[in-house]
Amino acid sequence: MGVAFGEGKYHLFPQYQRVIDATPHIKHKTSIIVWVSVVLLIVLVLMGVNGFVRFAWRHG
Repeated sequence: MGVAFGEGKYHLFPQYQRVIDATPHIKHKTSIIVWVSVVLLIVLVLMGVNGFVRFAWRHG
């Protein structure tokens, strides 16, 4: 598809760039499963931090 270069630049191969140019109406969309997984992960991390802080507060 392409080659990554420094400074955030990305070079696309000509064939791939032609496909992108021919289909501008098609956009990448992140799956709902990914969004739900990210939210659940954040909630679990926050619950863990909350539990640790409460434990440390009581036993500190």
